[in-house]
Amino acid sequence: MPQIALTEIESEIINRKQRVVLTNMQFQKVFYSFLQYLNISKKDFDAKYTLPELPKQSSLELLQDQAVQTAFKNSLLLKALHVKEKEITIKQKYNEVKKYPKLDVNFYGVYDLQYKEGYKATFDFNLPLQRSSYKGQKGAYTKETLLLQNRIALQKSKLRTAIITVLQEIKTKKEIINLAKKEVTLKQKVEDAQRRRYKLGIGNLLTLNQREIITLQAKQKLLSEYYKLIEKELELKYILREPL
Repeated sequence: MPQIALTEIESEIINRKQRVVLTNMQFQKVFYSFLQYLNISKKDFDAKYTLPELPKQSSLELLQDQAVQTAFKNSLLLKALHVKEKEITIKQKYNEVKKYPKLDVNFYGVYDLQYKEGYKATFDFNLPLQRSSYKGQKGAYTKETLLLQNRIALQKSKLRTAIITVLQEIKTKKEIINLAKKEVTLKQKVEDAQRRRYKLGIGNLLTLNQREIITLQAKQKLLSEYYKLIEKELELKYILREPL
């Protein structure tokens, strides 16, 4: 009985650890969503504000940076927005040319009975009459460029938040799986102890069946966490546009 009680206590400790891991994951998820709302980076936030101490995750942050850069590179929407931005830049340059007067110069030789041989130059000066049109187009292109830059920044912010959230969830799922494995081992120990008690005649079949069900539930929980981990890994690949 003392061994069974000790195993039950260890199992309860594992359950509490799982709650801590899940709580930390929820905190990180809300935190990065809050950063997206403020439209600032984690570095700028840390420089201005103070939060409760959390476990250091330098290696995870490095992985996050690499994943974010990959997502930026592969994002079809960002590529389309950058192409549109280049297109507007070209139109702006062409519109700049239109503000200058058009000047055609012709230079050719002539012969005159009085002045003999000589040269004549002609100038065709065409001053644009639609100066207001140029200024209007310039304002429109500037506004469109700013809107595109805002869309690009917003899309990058969304991708960064999504990637950080998914990576946090993957890390959490792996920690929970490790704890769930230990939980299954402990539940199996209690079940084995109850089976020995039953064989020795100091236990009953109902208690043994209850322990078997508890062990099966722990195994189902472990399989469920494996499934959730695979889902998150596929979600990350989708965000990064990697082949499945």
